[in-house]
Amino acid sequence: MKRVALVLVVAACSQPGGAQKQTVPPPEQLGLSELAGDWRWLYRTEERGTSRVEEELWRFRADPQHPHQLTGRYVRTVDVASLDHAVFQCNERSAYRQRALFEVSAELVANELVVKETGYQTEPSPCDHGFHHLGEYHTVPDPTRLVLKWGQGEAAGTETLWQLDSKADPLPDAPWSQAVVTGPWRWNMVSQDESGNTSEFSACRLYVDDTVFADDFD
Repeated sequence: MKRVALVLVVAACSQPGGAQKQTVPPPEQLGLSELAGDWRWLYRTEERGTSRVEEELWRFRADPQHPHQLTGRYVRTVDVASLDHAVFQCNERSAYRQRALFEVSAELVANELVVKETGYQTEPSPCDHGFHHLGEYHTVPDPTRLVLKWGQGEAAGTETLWQLDSKADPLPDAPWSQAVVTGPWRWNMVSQDESGNTSEFSACRLYVDDTVFADDFD
């Protein structure tokens, strides 16, 4: 009786219409157009009294004339904040942001997707020197995540991009506006004494021309 019951259970589980396990198609069967859309990478860490949040928002677009290639861009944002409210020398504030926009191309080589950074522009900031090395990443195409790998030995690293959507939107522009000299400007300074007491000073002037620096205002 036990053997018969077991056979019935197995037969019932294998009947048509039951839950089927979804499998990811192999890379050679996965069209690059399925990788088009928005992707995201996020990383948070705390070290030496500061918090650091790194985020990359990627967007790929398919190229109908080149079925084995993708074009794309991604915006990298790094937010750094002082956990003890100490100020950074670069901007005399307790937090700063760095942003950069990278141009990328992706090409299917055998069963591997090779992603190359081809150019970049950075948001002007006193806390960013504005120089970045262009990188190259390797990954196996997957419709839901891309594990980017780079470097060798101690210089090797990985990051995982997770797909947000598959929209065919235009590639993003730089999310910051161009610097404008004229208009209201604010000067701000924060100092901290040996006892940890913090003092903040500020002044605001409307800049029209260099006469604003008269009367020892500099």
